[in-house]
Amino acid sequence: MAADSRGTKNEPQYAETGASDDAADLTEIAAYAAKVGNRRVDTNAVRNSLTGADLWNGLEFLETDTGLTYLYSNGWQFYNSLVTTAQITTFGTNWSPVVGAGFTPTVTRIGARVYLEGAVKLGASGSGGYTNILTIPAAFQPPTTANRFVGNAINSVGVAMELVLVAGVLQDASGYVIGSPGFSVNLPLHCSWTLN
Repeated sequence: MAADSRGTKNEPQYAETGASDDAADLTEIAAYAAKVGNRRVDTNAVRNSLTGADLWNGLEFLETDTGLTYLYSNGWQFYNSLVTTAQITTFGTNWSPVVGAGFTPTVTRIGARVYLEGAVKLGASGSGGYTNILTIPAAFQPPTTANRFVGNAINSVGVAMELVLVAGVLQDASGYVIGSPGFSVNLPLHCSWTLN
């Protein structure tokens, strides 16, 4: 049986007064689903396992474990153009956010690029260090755990250093520090990286 009418999204509709719904034209329903069903939601592993007829140009895929969205067009392309932000809540030993407007460390994702801004402070000597300053929330981390240079900084006593992400943890890059970083210092953060 053909549809009795069409809905606002052109979906086939079957009236209660029409023929039995189980006599619906399944070809018509399948054609409609194929026409509008261009979005899948599952994990990164599932997206990467798709092959053959499971892939077509225009397929959009939201990864539930990363929060990232991809578009298939003769290959996967990063697609998420939404702006997402989050405050940093996990800090290394004796590190904390600098108090004051605009200083709270925050990550902002715009498409495939992430920005980290704010400032942190390291307490007195004897605890803490520069090998674990803070941890980036999972949805904002690069897809690999390899070391990735993300920016440089000059702390409040004038020591310059390169900053690197290692498995989502921000730290100074060993061998890329000019001077002794010291303790009881503030560290401004202006970093960025891509998610591909």
